[in-house]
Amino acid sequence: MSSESWKFYIEYWDPWPTLSNFEYVGKVFSFSGDVARKYYLDQYNGTTYQVTIENNNDEVAQLVRGRYFAIFFEDLQYFISGRISGITFQDSPGIDQGVSTATVTCSDPISQVGKFTLDSFVFPQGLTGDQAILPSGTFNQSIIPAVTGSNTNSIASASTYSGTFLNKLNLLMNTEKGQMWPSGGIELRFLGRAEVAQPSGITFVREPTGIMGEIPYVQFNRIQLGDDFMNQVLVQPETVATQFGTSQSSIDAFGPSGYSISTLDYDTTQAAGLASWLAVMQGDPTDYSYEITVTDITADKTDIEQLITYLIQGNSLVNVEWLKPGDVSETVVEAVIEGYSFNAVPGETSYTFYLSAATFYQYFILDSTTFGILGGDGITYNQPEIVYDETGWIYNDALVENGSRLGW
Repeated sequence: MSSESWKFYIEYWDPWPTLSNFEYVGKVFSFSGDVARKYYLDQYNGTTYQVTIENNNDEVAQLVRGRYFAIFFEDLQYFISGRISGITFQDSPGIDQGVSTATVTCSDPISQVGKFTLDSFVFPQGLTGDQAILPSGTFNQSIIPAVTGSNTNSIASASTYSGTFLNKLNLLMNTEKGQMWPSGGIELRFLGRAEVAQPSGITFVREPTGIMGEIPYVQFNRIQLGDDFMNQVLVQPETVATQFGTSQSSIDAFGPSGYSISTLDYDTTQAAGLASWLAVMQGDPTDYSYEITVTDITADKTDIEQLITYLIQGNSLVNVEWLKPGDVSETVVEAVIEGYSFNAVPGETSYTFYLSAATFYQYFILDSTTFGILGGDGITYNQPEIVYDETGWIYNDALVENGSRLGW
């Protein structure tokens, strides 16, 4: 496999609302960083990445704080962009004694909204996604990244809020239980829980197959939840009473494990539903999270690029193939990517993806390509092809499709 040939661009407002850019042609030695988060229970804190460049002739003078240093794939598909937040200089001690370099730190859009404070900003009651995008209608992208929303499912209470924009987004995400992804240096996506588990068509496999969409890994870790499981959950909304949910079967099997979370649930019914759902779905300490490392010299770089593009769009559901020691056949599970880290040096780029079990996002949906279909093409009542013989307990549906049916 051939490694990726990266391209670098400097982007800046010239002036708002025009975003200009030009290619950076100086020598880049390496870059590395993180995207989104590692684990399902993590709050979003924002991430950074670092780019180390040659600086023998003060090339870093182009990289002014506040500008964006963007990285693109060889075919000019977007990879990552962040606002320059600081520079560390490694100066050569003298003539012919080495190369001077500079390491440029760039902050992703989630970090940037963490630096912006809202003062008495009014949020009317509404869907979490609607509240998330509201400040973007007041402040332009030269000040803070725009937030784009998708279909969200939970309703957040009305409030007059003072504090960082990121803290507000985390409270909304606690209520929604979806994901946030940076989508360009000037934008982030707030994804509802029903939008998270959208198939990417990617499978992580144990060895190269040459099949499009199958990415072989070089390291695979599966990690039990251990003490991070929960079966006694307190949901503490801002404006209504605290709600308590339990999973008695989990308590009986594994003992009690408490957890509390602050939300913006608008009523006690929604808050109680969240508490019960978390207690049930997170109640097994033997469930796994996964860490999977791939490189562009052992996998097809086109498949890796496609996966990164899918993640930016919110398609984070993948298949994971692994072989349990002692077994003779692989286990294949569905998992959701929470975030990833990357490290690029000349000749190789490696990525480590952090994944949760897909069931962590599983809600009851009547027609889901991920979690099943109730009724095939839909719930159909009074099907004539069904033969029911009470004496012999015969059930015969010749036309059953992809799921079970309700009603005879």
